Amino acid sequence: MRLLLTTRHRVLPMLLALGTAAACGTTVPVAQVAGDAPPRQSTGLDVPAEVLGPAPAAPGAGPAAGGIVSGPAGPVRTGGNGAARTGTGPTSGGQPAEAAGAGPVGRAADRRPVRVGILYTNNDAAEQFDVNNNTSFTPREAFEAFVAAWNARGGLAGRKIEPTYAELRSSSTTYAADLQAACERFTEDAQVAFVIGSSGIFFQSYAECLADRRTPMFSADYAMGDDIALRAASSVFTPTTITADARARVVLQRLTAAGRFTSKDKLGAVVEGCPFNERAYDRTVVPVAKRLGLTIAERFVSRCFEGIDDFGGLASDMQNAVLRFQTAGVTQVVLVSGGAEANMMLLFATAADAQGYQPGYGLTSGAIPAVQEANTPRSQLANAVGVGWAPALDTNRSATLRTARIAECVRDLQTGAGLAPASSADRFTAFSICDAFALADAVLRRTRGAADLTSIGSAVTSLRNSFLAATVVASRTDFSGGRRTAPAVGQLFAWSAECGCFDYTPAPQFSLLAG
Repeated sequence: MRLLLTTRHRVLPMLLALGTAAACGTTVPVAQVAGDAPPRQSTGLDVPAEVLGPAPAAPGAGPAAGGIVSGPAGPVRTGGNGAARTGTGPTSGGQPAEAAGAGPVGRAADRRPVRVGILYTNNDAAEQFDVNNNTSFTPREAFEAFVAAWNARGGLAGRKIEPTYAELRSSSTTYAADLQAACERFTEDAQVAFVIGSSGIFFQSYAECLADRRTPMFSADYAMGDDIALRAASSVFTPTTITADARARVVLQRLTAAGRFTSKDKLGAVVEGCPFNERAYDRTVVPVAKRLGLTIAERFVSRCFEGIDDFGGLASDMQNAVLRFQTAGVTQVVLVSGGAEANMMLLFATAADAQGYQPGYGLTSGAIPAVQEANTPRSQLANAVGVGWAPALDTNRSATLRTARIAECVRDLQTGAGLAPASSADRFTAFSICDAFALADAVLRRTRGAADLTSIGSAVTSLRNSFLAATVVASRTDFSGGRRTAPAVGQLFAWSAECGCFDYTPAPQFSLLAG
């Protein structure tokens, strides 16, 4: 689910951590990847003790929220009935019961099975590049587990899930074409109501393809474009990540406020050369740095990562960036990328270490710090700090992973397929997928099962800050005001010499929302 860094997501940018390879495979075209694997039986395993416990309260926080949902404009072309969950317990799919809602008055609830497109990544290129993502199950297995768990209790808002799968392979040389094929499969061949996806890479063309077909997507990714790309991708909703603009803004603001970046520093910005990253640099990095009194001494624009063939070139780009920055006396490095930050950090830090150059680094959750630990020179990590919103990406310290929502997700993973997360990559894969399903359920409950884009968009906004998400800090999200990227709370992380790992600092949590 994300960087090559881990195993199933963003194309190499996650070669390192989570599924960085998020593209379809060249061996099996996406259009040929179908799949309705029968659900596996539960093994009855208990929920690990380390994931149990009350959700931590964030300073000044109201109820945590999260949720995201979207649905296509036309009627779902399926039939049948499914028993609806009552939602009378303390929670319903991660949403407070009182917020579940009965939906529009006078509308009969739709209980027909719902066709759902599922996009996932097979990070088959990680081993080729000797990257250790430390995973114990695949994204496909996690998706199957949650489909089985939700269907066992009646489906999403009482609608049994009929999945159509599309696989992206990190070894592919044609991510854009693979994703276009996935869009065609979902919208033309299978005519799904909505998509739940986790690929570890952001392609604006794919997101716009779904938007053009008015097909909602609940994203379980950490990858995301800039604010402009998100506006164009009008059917995407996510409780798990923020835009490239938001990342750049919060890193500069928070690290300056914490004294990690000062007016005496010379900043070097490495910009992954995709249009949305370059826009984020021009529209956010430059003006925010200027307002904060920070000096950007050097900017280096790398290639845009669009296929496995770009990995070697990206490594060469990072070597050149290191030479430029070292010559210019850059003291702090920031990486501007909506999806490839993890691979860029791995490659830049490795090259810097070889050249005896040890700058500081300002990172985000997109760098997948928890996986960098096993792959990146520790002499470089010792100088890294960052802004995190996703604990499973930020740290391997289990104390941050004890919330009620996480316990629910672990139970579904186990009852659906007998799986249990054993690493940070496993946890992010499981929690983010779990959140996307819960968001779909919360939204469909408010629409009484209607899955058209208009109904879903209105329902997502109505969730405001009531949706609890397992993936994010303090479980808090906020969809108020039409916001479609919902993580609401951030926390600073840094390398800890005591544990030889990344951990959150004692500094207070803070809002990620622009204000």
